[in-house]
Amino acid sequence: MASRNANGEGSWSYLPEQGVFQYRASFPEGRKSFNGKTKAECLKKYRKYKEQHNALGIRHKTKQTVREFFHEYLDCSNDLELSTRSTYLGYEKTIDKHSCPILDCPLLSVTPERAEEYFLGLSGEVSYSTAKRIRQMLKSTYDYAIDMGYISQNPFKCVRLHKRVYKPTRKKTMLDLDEIERVSNYILKEQSENPLYLMLLFILHTGLRAGELMGLQWSDIKGNVLYIRHNRVRVSKEYTNEYHILKAPKSESGIRQIPLSPTALKILSIFASMPF
Repeated sequence: MASRNANGEGSWSYLPEQGVFQYRASFPEGRKSFNGKTKAECLKKYRKYKEQHNALGIRHKTKQTVREFFHEYLDCSNDLELSTRSTYLGYEKTIDKHSCPILDCPLLSVTPERAEEYFLGLSGEVSYSTAKRIRQMLKSTYDYAIDMGYISQNPFKCVRLHKRVYKPTRKKTMLDLDEIERVSNYILKEQSENPLYLMLLFILHTGLRAGELMGLQWSDIKGNVLYIRHNRVRVSKEYTNEYHILKAPKSESGIRQIPLSPTALKILSIFASMPF
């Protein structure tokens, strides 16, 4: 026989077949039962669940894991423009490349404390930049859960990453001026008919990203100044008949002007004379 508390917080019952007490309480996602050999054990389980519930601001019930909800979130990128969708497809590659055990946890079980513990466990295993990417991926997934009304707070919103505890990034080796001159002389004398070598040399003298180089048009060049207005992004052929599309740079700082050196101008003149 169940007895309901006068304050409306929940109801008690005894299950003789199991020999346990049961406390049932209401939450936004539905009724929840807490069993125990004593009422104190039931209340302990209830308070622990309520604390977790309050930390996430749970609104609706779902049995999905973080991984399942992540893929649902990715599927929604089909409604986004192709250039933005490529960013989300990059998230999926991160999942395949790095072990993310938190993805197999129930979506509603991840608290801010658990999120912090997860990233502390990554220290020494991945680089700082990879940890940032995983954090952004999980944060975006939970932002989507908020938009869908499952929760009201994001457990990854305030996760702090301490750069010094992660694997150091590989040190980049830069060419000095003498090496740049030797590379330039070799390509212009020995490989002047090879478009690939010329493109690499143009990048060396302008600092362009590969996507910016692929997106260049003759109208972007005014005298000895190069205007960066767009770049070319590779996307999955699953979403378009083309492998690449043009898009604007991700930030305002990507739209810029680059003075062209004599070597860069010479490379452009060689390209202009090629029979493409």
